[in-house]
Amino acid sequence: MDRLYSDDPTIREEEAGKYRVFPKKLSVPRRWKGPWDSFLSSRDLNEGQDWPESLLGIMKSRKWPEYTFGTANASCLVVLHTPGGTNVNKVDETFIPPNLPVLGGIPHPHNALWYPTYSRSQTWRSLHRYLAPAFARLKNPWSQVMTTNLVTTPTRAGMVDDEANLQTVRGGLLQFLVDFCQPKVILLCGGPVQKAAAIWRPPRDVVAVECTHPSYQHWSGEGSRVRQIVEKTLFP
Repeated sequence: MDRLYSDDPTIREEEAGKYRVFPKKLSVPRRWKGPWDSFLSSRDLNEGQDWPESLLGIMKSRKWPEYTFGTANASCLVVLHTPGGTNVNKVDETFIPPNLPVLGGIPHPHNALWYPTYSRSQTWRSLHRYLAPAFARLKNPWSQVMTTNLVTTPTRAGMVDDEANLQTVRGGLLQFLVDFCQPKVILLCGGPVQKAAAIWRPPRDVVAVECTHPSYQHWSGEGSRVRQIVEKTLFP
């Protein structure tokens, strides 16, 4: 377990590769089997060690939050306000079930594949442009990232629900993800997220970075700063 949560993301990625992609005997819905098979390059979802009981215990302590995607031992947690930033309604195609974190030394497809699939999203274009190079030493740069949204209902770009954000933080989402992933760096993206997170205190050994939302001005200038902080924190 110490190596699974090492200060070194390369060790975390290597150690995660010893485990199953999903918890034991989890099946993929038939309609999504094709995308998963293509993404995993024929790797068996149930190949590897069982997930540690301590990790399963935390995951079972609450329903896995919607629009939260990534690896169970992610060293970087990215916190956003709302999914999409568009005026579209949530549909089945928004998710690639199962909507659960992964291990196995691989990224979550929502993080790794969202950019080419939903390339109209400036948020994901910016994240991929600046975060992927920050993790370039890994076999896959997205194998050490967890992304989450405080509000799960897609809204029009620019709309903010401060009370919903506060309720989410009071409800323990950030603490739950920190307990689960044990990240070393957290990106608090945008004023609404930072305002809500002000009522929560991250652990002392976690670097909380306040930054603009990745869609704001294409993260021009800010993206480089974020990349440098992530690299300095995780790869000193």
